[in-house]
Amino acid sequence: HLVQYTDEDLLKIVREERMRSIGFGEGDGGDLASSRSRSMAYAKGEVNDLKTLPNRSAVVDTTVADAIETVMPDLMEVFFGGEDVASFVPLSEDDEEAAQQEGDYVHHVITTENEGFMNLYTAIKDSLVTRTGVLHWWWEETERLENFRQGVPADLAPMAAQLAQAETQEGEDGTFDLIRRKLCGKVCIRAFPSEDFTVAQ
Repeated sequence: HLVQYTDEDLLKIVREERMRSIGFGEGDGGDLASSRSRSMAYAKGEVNDLKTLPNRSAVVDTTVADAIETVMPDLMEVFFGGEDVASFVPLSEDDEEAAQQEGDYVHHVITTENEGFMNLYTAIKDSLVTRTGVLHWWWEETERLENFRQGVPADLAPMAAQLAQAETQEGEDGTFDLIRRKLCGKVCIRAFPSEDFTVAQ
């Protein structure tokens, strides 16, 4: 049968998974943190785990950085080389227009409302350097004031505001504007820093 969880149950499960995850509570001394630190050093050309003679230069090897920079354009081409970031397959001939609109909307959200190219570039590069590339998305709501009607006489403003379910705002000429509060939402996307992310075992 179907198990239903309360919000408290879900939070408990997530909390337990986090406690068991690699990287939680490690600070700078844990295995995952050390591995990421070493990988980032390699990507910068710093090879600190090889012994060097006193008063001699440290070893510098840009092989890892060169390999990452070589493969990045090809990887980005996969996602941004065409006209669509994502495409929807129509279920029937009648669904073709809707599928095209859905693809156009997703493309708009990713590339116009968000910095899609840079977000994906950062996440892919993080995955190549530290083996963890994370994209975080959330729904963000903001309140916007909308001018519903202007120039309402002072004696009619209270009644008009009540009927329109709006607020009044006095203008410079003694009349009132009717203002409505509108809740607007959008999808926000950003690359999540890998050092702030733990990995479930």
